[in-house]
Amino acid sequence: MKSILQNIKTGEVSVEDIPSPVLKKGNILVRNICSLVSAGTEKAVLEFSNASYLKKAKMRPDLFRKVLNRAKNEGLWQTYKIVSELLEQKIQLGYSSAGKVISVGEEVNDIHVGQRVACAGLFTATHSEIVSVPRNLVTLIPEEVDYEQACFVTLGAIALQGVRLAELSLGENVVVYGLGLVGMITAQLAIAAGCRVIGLDIDREKVESVKELKCNGVLIDPDMERNVLNLTEGYGADKVLLCAATKSNDPIERIPEITRQKGVLVVIGDVPMNIPRRAYYDKEIDIKISRSYGPGRYDMSYEDGGVDYPYAYVRWTENRNMISILDLLARKRISFSELITHRFGIHEALKAYSLIDEKSNERYLGIVIRYCEDEPKDQVAKSVKYTVKQIRRSIVNFGVIGAGNFGKAFLLPAFSRVEGVRYIGICTASGVSAASVAKKYNLEFATSNTDEIFNHPEINAVMIATRHDSHAKYIIRGLEENKAIYVEKPMATTMEDLEAIRLLFEKKRINGEDPFLMVGFNRRFSPLAVILREVFSSHNEPISVIYRVNAGFVPSTEWVHDPHQGAGRAVGQRHQLLERPDQPQLRGAVADLGSHAHRDPDQVRQHGPAGRLVQRHLPGRRRDGPDRQPVGVELQGIDPLGPNREPGPRADRGRDERRRRRHDLSRHRRQHRSPDHRPQGHGLHPPDGGGG
Repeated sequence: MKSILQNIKTGEVSVEDIPSPVLKKGNILVRNICSLVSAGTEKAVLEFSNASYLKKAKMRPDLFRKVLNRAKNEGLWQTYKIVSELLEQKIQLGYSSAGKVISVGEEVNDIHVGQRVACAGLFTATHSEIVSVPRNLVTLIPEEVDYEQACFVTLGAIALQGVRLAELSLGENVVVYGLGLVGMITAQLAIAAGCRVIGLDIDREKVESVKELKCNGVLIDPDMERNVLNLTEGYGADKVLLCAATKSNDPIERIPEITRQKGVLVVIGDVPMNIPRRAYYDKEIDIKISRSYGPGRYDMSYEDGGVDYPYAYVRWTENRNMISILDLLARKRISFSELITHRFGIHEALKAYSLIDEKSNERYLGIVIRYCEDEPKDQVAKSVKYTVKQIRRSIVNFGVIGAGNFGKAFLLPAFSRVEGVRYIGICTASGVSAASVAKKYNLEFATSNTDEIFNHPEINAVMIATRHDSHAKYIIRGLEENKAIYVEKPMATTMEDLEAIRLLFEKKRINGEDPFLMVGFNRRFSPLAVILREVFSSHNEPISVIYRVNAGFVPSTEWVHDPHQGAGRAVGQRHQLLERPDQPQLRGAVADLGSHAHRDPDQVRQHGPAGRLVQRHLPGRRRDGPDRQPVGVELQGIDPLGPNREPGPRADRGRDERRRRRHDLSRHRRQHRSPDHRPQGHGLHPPDGGGG
């Protein structure tokens, strides 16, 4: 399928063939008919991509701080590799579209194939021929609304959320500051709410065009205050809806001039907010910030998980705002047809972006991208073939599943440098990352269909670097197809999946086959772990080791904390610290590690070689967040009594005494350390990754 992509590093926009996206559980596969170019947002993305590294840091200081924090936790070199990989990748543009449903995922029961739908969401409702969109970001299009107007649904919901926050009343004087696409929609919504609307802009033509909506237009100039006061009987506006997109602080500074005492300002657009206190204090102006298109935005459980908010308590979610916009269109209370100034087919979409470039002088407002409506419903191109420049001789022919940040920054570069290893193809859920990796590493094909990896006759090894919940099913499929498997940690997220892998592995060994499965436990290869192994190689007595882990903070909104996708960091990372550094991963061996953390987080038991029992104790966790505490691991050593007997009371008393002493020492250190004290790591720092 064709999609509009942008290179983050260079800012270059291109129309490319990429694999169509995977239909996930709870998602809907849609063949786009129209999509809307949000000129303000997408122009800002273009400007950011074209900026130098220093300018990028100034434009997005929040991202710059994240980079600095990551460098502190993981080191400069690892951070540099991750950031470089992120900047080299391409992203799909667009976040508002409309089309026909061609397939529905599991747990979607109220949307059916063939229905017309409007879609929203960054990186989901993109400028692509086919999109995969979560259920809560899709709504049915009424018969009275055409595709061109329906593809405005996201911008309409953004404007509507600002109007709802303003709590407009009949007859109020409302100023819409900034008459771009969102501003023109906001003006229509305020008129539909029965308000007297005044549109403000620096562009005289936009001021004249807003008058066609039966509202007043005022030019932003030195006479703006006098003109607005004349239109509001000298009081000023009851409500001001700020829809401008500018780097200037001028709008925030001038709005008090046109706002009445105890008025309300709702910020919808992207503007600086250096608020002059005296001006707002004197009039006691309320300031509200509208967050995108309503409650549910940026909530993974709502947008990706499909968990709706209770109707009685959250009347207007982002999906219900989308429904409301289409209903207003159907009842002719608002109209977007007059806002469309340009239409382009997907093949000539680059002309649309040349319009919004700063060098262009042509006027524009609503830009619609159109797609072919005559494609067969079942024609979904899941793969793209490439011409390989040079094939190197290899022993291991890898098929790769998953291309997240960790895989692209560490796994793919590392394996590509190994003599005798070659990548054949790659599969990802989105398609765009697969195409990017395929071109970078000279792969034969990119796909969104895992069958093409497992069924390919030349592929004899599969690298699995997806999100944690899918690891087990791909391991099982790969073993069934007699492929060698390298999987990033963890091997599984549930005991049931782990048992299924073990049974299949043992079955193959009993049948005389030679299965190969390796899990990406990397601590055994760290320099200090190698030294420890050498130091204690001749040590036969039980030992106690304190292992401090500084894995860095991961926000609670990240997928790794999701109970289904990531299963938490204990399952995703901590279990690799419980493996024995003197146990090399051997061909034909499966490490029985990982999912025990679900069963008992305080004590994990593992059978070592020759039936010996190894115990690992995880002392009580601090309650100041799952990512800030050091994880202490006491390796009590090998039980000399054998695998079938528990340590006696004497061993228990010794263990309890050691715990009590460590507890007293830790309490003493906390009581006497300085306020700015920070725990220092001991060098054994696993990288924060794990695929996907």
